Amino acid sequence: MNRARAQEIFLVGAILLLATFLRVYRLDQLPPGLHYDEAFNATMAYRVWMGIDRPIFFTEDMTEEPLAIYITALAFALLGETAWTIRFVSALAGIATVAALYALARVMFRARIIAALAAFTLAILYWHVNFSRLGMEPIFTPLMLTLAFTFLWK
Repeated sequence: MNRARAQEIFLVGAILLLATFLRVYRLDQLPPGLHYDEAFNATMAYRVWMGIDRPIFFTEDMTEEPLAIYITALAFALLGETAWTIRFVSALAGIATVAALYALARVMFRARIIAALAAFTLAILYWHVNFSRLGMEPIFTPLMLTLAFTFLWK
């Protein structure tokens, strides 16, 4: 492995570690309590996990798309039913978005520094950190769009 590639791996790793810390630190305590939408998603995820209900689209709570709920149901099976688990799914989506943005910027601009600056900016961006710490589905939108744009650009 050449030196430039090793530096790139180190830089991206450091950015992802920072993104992980900001999204996982005291995840079960900050923000305090569960938001209504988090509790709803947890309830629906529990119903999916228990096999009570497995819809393609959730019509309750003014409708919900199923991606976050199904992933939370899987997380319940693997990690247990806790507030931390509910939020951890969103935290993982937020961390994955930082990595996906690096990939998109790298493909678009072919410059490591621009890709690193884009990923670092998203890693510390307040709204992205905030939504990455809530067990709700909006954080999946930037992830899916970033992945879609990356594959479209390629």
